[in-house]
Amino acid sequence: MIGENSQVQDNSVINPSGKNTLIGTGVMIGSNCWVGHCIIKDGAHIDSNATVNNGSVVEELSLIHL
Repeated sequence: MIGENSQVQDNSVINPSGKNTLIGTGVMIGSNCWVGHCIIKDGAHIDSNATVNNGSVVEELSLIHL
């Protein structure tokens, strides 16, 4: 599920692997990211070219930056 006002930019992949994946509201996933089955809470920002591994929890308002 992808929350309201969230965006997934070009060439990014969300691979839930048959498990629950939650992307909260106001989340930004930059270009060329790989996101496994995980929980990304509201307002998080995943920078371009980042990887979010299976089973990860990205907390509210977090920034994942390379």
